[in-house]
Amino acid sequence: MAAAAQSTSASGPGPVDIVNGVPTNLQPTTGALLFVGPDLKNQFLDCSAVLVGCRTVLTAAHCVCKTSDNFADCVKNDLPALDVADLRVFFQHSGFHHVRDVFVDPGYLRGVGSDIAILRLSG
Repeated sequence: MAAAAQSTSASGPGPVDIVNGVPTNLQPTTGALLFVGPDLKNQFLDCSAVLVGCRTVLTAAHCVCKTSDNFADCVKNDLPALDVADLRVFFQHSGFHHVRDVFVDPGYLRGVGSDIAILRLSG
């Protein structure tokens, strides 16, 4: 479990969260992939995510291919059952963002390789 503390930033007033010795404000493109609960109130952390473009986020394929071990099964079973309206990506400096599209690497094979998914955020 990550150790968290607070410190005062030398560049400005107010506290800065520190996780594992690194100020979190130094990693603004690091985010969290969340699934919204059925009551729309609870959001569950599922995976980490990283912003790689203005509206493009990289995460692991196993985060969206919950029951499938490969790309073909994921496209056939998991992705059709996945409602992107239930997905959010949270970034500390910009808050919650809705996901519009999910793309899984065609080479995805659980535990072997190509464990990559791209999420396109809503505008």
